[in-house]
Amino acid sequence: MRILTINAEDWYNGYISPQDRDWGRFEYRVDKWLIPMLDELDRRKIMAVVFCTGWLADHHPEIIRETARRGHEIGCNGYWHLKPNTMSREEFAEDTRKAKEALEKVTGRQVVAFRAPGFAVEGTEEWFFEVLKELDFITDYSLYGNEPKEVAAGDGVIMEYPVSLYKGRLPFIGGGYFRLLPYWLINRAMRDMPYVMMYFHPRDFDTDQPRWEGLVLKDRFLGYVGLKGAYGKWVNLLGALTPNL
Repeated sequence: MRILTINAEDWYNGYISPQDRDWGRFEYRVDKWLIPMLDELDRRKIMAVVFCTGWLADHHPEIIRETARRGHEIGCNGYWHLKPNTMSREEFAEDTRKAKEALEKVTGRQVVAFRAPGFAVEGTEEWFFEVLKELDFITDYSLYGNEPKEVAAGDGVIMEYPVSLYKGRLPFIGGGYFRLLPYWLINRAMRDMPYVMMYFHPRDFDTDQPRWEGLVLKDRFLGYVGLKGAYGKWVNLLGALTPNL
């Protein structure tokens, strides 16, 4: 099983203070690389789950409509891209409900897939999946692991599709790790694994994106390492997924 996902985050998402809600002052760059990514997926007839924020739906609905028009599933990435483990149960429920409603208004479709910003669900186990079930989500893509599984959610279950780990430790197939690691290692790891969940961001390929000041060394390294040449590596990866095209 191979699942390709895209987090339609902008260059500042993940770095901005949770209290800063004035996102309109930042340059909007999601479409600069998401559209080429969608074009390449179209060419290879690959479908993706594309996770978007509610803020993006309210302020740039055209990019979400275009993504849905091409047949990709739209998933929810929260409204303000806040990590669940920084919120209370009630705050998480309200943020997620608001995002889901915004995305469904734009697409005209039910949104049933969720991904936690930063995959940050540790410490929320008592209520995270329960809230998703209450909001009528069916699938989640927030954990790490090497096989899909059903997760208890109140009186029901959520189907979990976790991000793949190489040798059970390294999330090799997404974000900064994908840009950092050599392609031969990524390709070999994929061949050895029956289940692979991939995740990418438009900013993974944006060499001209503004650089966020004041990042700690690890965040600065993973945020910007390997930007040059990353899109070509991604296209090669898609070629390995569709060798007959």
